[in-house]
Amino acid sequence: MTTEWWTSLRRRVDVRSVHAMEDIFGENGDRSRIQYLRDLDALDQASCESALAELPPGAQALVRDTQLPPFLANMPGLAEAQERACRHFGENSFPFIVVLMCKSLPECYAGARGAKVLARTGVLGGPQRKHSGADDTMVRRVMETSVFVQNVMNWDLWSAPHQPAIRTIQKIRLFHAGIRVMIERHGQRDGQPWDYEGDGDPINMQDTVATLLAFSLQSIRGARKLGYRISEQTERDILLHWIVIGHHLGLDEDVLREAHKDPYGMWEHVCQGEFVWSESGDTLTTSLRTFLRDHVFILKRRRYVPLMLMKRLMDPRAIRALRLDHNAADGGALYRVLFAIAHGLHGVLMVVPIVGPWLTRWLGKELMTFTTHEWAGDNPERITLENELRSV
Repeated sequence: MTTEWWTSLRRRVDVRSVHAMEDIFGENGDRSRIQYLRDLDALDQASCESALAELPPGAQALVRDTQLPPFLANMPGLAEAQERACRHFGENSFPFIVVLMCKSLPECYAGARGAKVLARTGVLGGPQRKHSGADDTMVRRVMETSVFVQNVMNWDLWSAPHQPAIRTIQKIRLFHAGIRVMIERHGQRDGQPWDYEGDGDPINMQDTVATLLAFSLQSIRGARKLGYRISEQTERDILLHWIVIGHHLGLDEDVLREAHKDPYGMWEHVCQGEFVWSESGDTLTTSLRTFLRDHVFILKRRRYVPLMLMKRLMDPRAIRALRLDHNAADGGALYRVLFAIAHGLHGVLMVVPIVGPWLTRWLGKELMTFTTHEWAGDNPERITLENELRSV
């Protein structure tokens, strides 16, 4: 993996999905476009075939194409590895969800150029509401990310006849393509157009595979920091499962091969080339911390917990890029000692037969309930392209 090849990924995008969304946005008037977005939203439902038949040919062909590239399709034991990865997540969802919110997401924000896209999508999506201190964009982003992870790590949704896990991934793939169209059409912010020369294409191959690694490799590292034992076999299973997810997200085969061959080396490229302070990353991280403080860590003095977890779990280079090491508001030495004691007690419980596994599953279920039910209110716990892209 050369630096030149890695750099070139900033100008490479998933062309097929872009063409599919251009067909949808180029159809006859707003009424037709909104209906197409509703058809896309129905893809992860059991009755999706009728909605699929209404899509333009390019989008329809993309959704129907679920074939894996040869290097994955011919890999012995692939399905079994994916099933093991999903089963491990289901049995240990608590640490993975904590790591998702306190490591994976903020490490994505540490990449200045990728964070710029995330910040801009909130502006392009229209006026935002405040939600107990965190803006509505962050509430929706965390909720939808949690739904996405829950779906793609559920083996039943991969093996069901209409493959709702793959449909969920395809919806995200088309959503990313729709964001590219949004930026092309309405991409000015503060009078400045998107900087293709300096930032590359929005939601490019480099940003996508970096996010993939943040959700797979870095989640494994974070869970281990919390004291959970993850074997080398389980690590390989999880990484391979996310490589398959990356294919359905539209990553090119050479990118998938490199990520599979050397995920650690690829993450080093992410850290060395992308981790730098940015206003967008700082804003996103502050909003995430506010959100976690108000909706997840509901203990007394909870304002310190998100920052302490981030400092404990995140890559030191991401911590420096987001300037979290300059933030002393972590409760002081006494609170850090109490936190260490609580972490130690948790580690002891995890090795107690029956009690440890039960506690992990229960905590994971409760935390997932928060992310997919409480914050969404009466709204369906689904990723909806109509709400996100109707303003294009």
